[in-house]
Amino acid sequence: MVRLGCRLLRWAGLAVSIAAIPLTVHADSVNLFNTFGPGHTYNCCAGLSESGSNVGIYIVAMAFTPNTTSPLFAIDLAIGSNTVNDQFTLALMSTNGGLPGSILESWTLATTFQLASCDHCFETAFSTLHPVLQGGTQYWLVVFPSSDMDGNWFVSNYAQGTTAFSTDRGKTWTPRGNSQIGAFDVSSTTTVPEPSTLVLLGSGLLGITAAARRKLLRTAHL
Repeated sequence: MVRLGCRLLRWAGLAVSIAAIPLTVHADSVNLFNTFGPGHTYNCCAGLSESGSNVGIYIVAMAFTPNTTSPLFAIDLAIGSNTVNDQFTLALMSTNGGLPGSILESWTLATTFQLASCDHCFETAFSTLHPVLQGGTQYWLVVFPSSDMDGNWFVSNYAQGTTAFSTDRGKTWTPRGNSQIGAFDVSSTTTVPEPSTLVLLGSGLLGITAAARRKLLRTAHL
């Protein structure tokens, strides 16, 4: 009985060790909202002005409503400027009376391509706060250009929606319903255990169960 007790302890230890193996996971992208065409395409010849004080302040906001509730992972948007490396701030905002409200998360980015030079180029903002976006709730994406930026937020080839613009750096907004909307997408991720990890864990536990069962049967016949 002492031997059996020791072996059972060893089996239990092995079970704990296998259970403690970290699960290898991979991420699957989940699209929460998208106005891009296939391959992140859009209308490279038409855009909504995003300009700083040098040419007159003009800021555009795009409304969107996620199709499901999920934490934010990343945002892609098609934005270019006359000069590469123009800085801008992208802000994810709540809605307040149908207009942009408070900032939920923001990113400092720079343009990497010039106007009309590409019809599938985009900038990406990766979330670090991962706010949970509620399906069926309206949010806003707002680009605040730097003082020397003169660029465009390129529009979707097929989608229309609600936008707003500001000429006083977001202090007041003028809404536009059912208008051309910028090209962007909002995504989340799900994590899925790798099959090889699940097989390893399952095989180990099955082996332990079988060994323990054999030992118990032998003990019962003594």
